[in-house]
Amino acid sequence: MGIEDYYKEDYIEEIIQDLLTRAKNVDFISYNKSDLVPLYKKIEINFDKVDWDGIKSEIDTVVNEFKVIENIIKGYEDNEKDLIKRRIIDDYNKLSGVFKKRLYNLTEQYTKQYRDVDDDGYKLSIKAILLYMFEQCLIGKKAKE
Repeated sequence: MGIEDYYKEDYIEEIIQDLLTRAKNVDFISYNKSDLVPLYKKIEINFDKVDWDGIKSEIDTVVNEFKVIENIIKGYEDNEKDLIKRRIIDDYNKLSGVFKKRLYNLTEQYTKQYRDVDDDGYKLSIKAILLYMFEQCLIGKKAKE
């Protein structure tokens, strides 16, 4: 593990802790793996065809961070996990537009809110967390409407 990996892990942990700190009491979020839509199917549902290659590349860039995110989140109590997830869902739902625009805007919002520095590594960590939530079917469309 290189020094960049330690920074990414620190960033992810810091962002998750900040999300928890800013979260409100919320209802339990049920998670049923059988409800999950395969990731590439979700991409097709949430992105225009011209964006598929770009978002697949972005996901390929951050997919290794999903394990880091899972390991960090495992250390939290169930109610804390729900608070973190609900915070992201609520912030996502406050935005309008297509998923691509909401993902970009939420990444920018969290970058300014939690760091207020234009740090590519930090932005990448935020995007990793948001794409992890997308992969978990917590944000974005789950099926064709």
